[in-house]
Amino acid sequence: MAELKNFLDADGRLVQFPAKRKMKLEAFAYLAEKFEAGRKYTEKEVNELLLSWHTFHDPATLRRELYNARFLGRDAGGAGTGDKYSGFLVLKETSPYTAEIYVMGVLPEQHRRGIGRKLYHALENYAKEKKYSYLQVKTVQSGHYAEYDRTNEFYQAMGFREFECLPSLWDEWNPCQVYVKYIEPKG
Repeated sequence: MAELKNFLDADGRLVQFPAKRKMKLEAFAYLAEKFEAGRKYTEKEVNELLLSWHTFHDPATLRRELYNARFLGRDAGGAGTGDKYSGFLVLKETSPYTAEIYVMGVLPEQHRRGIGRKLYHALENYAKEKKYSYLQVKTVQSGHYAEYDRTNEFYQAMGFREFECLPSLWDEWNPCQVYVKYIEPKG
């Protein structure tokens, strides 16, 4: 925990997301301690709690990373069998015509099994029924982390196109790549 202090402000809030895996795990453990064990949180409550414990205003990435590292779980709105979920996806309306893939996660051991594609196709069908014309997603730009390079490749394979890169939206180590896709609304 001593090394993590370099990433905390005077109020104990995370001011920067560590790049090294060991420090990331310490940061995850630190944030996970802020949650009450056994309590079920709504997505809004998770976001609010995470926002109160970091200063770079990116609860979606933190939530996804905490989930992927198994510090947080999710028991609804996902893909899997029975009571075991392998992945989840959250859609956020950003305008009457556009929705954003706010967060998507698939357990690492379930990668390359078509779960992400199934989740995405279900979301696209839902978005068409809701009469959205565009979908967007934000992720870390390619060339910075291997896991995000795969994420970029996935969205490109789903038909998304680069829209713009916002290098300072999150921080200089995590330039935000915005992808968009036109979808034909139903009806």
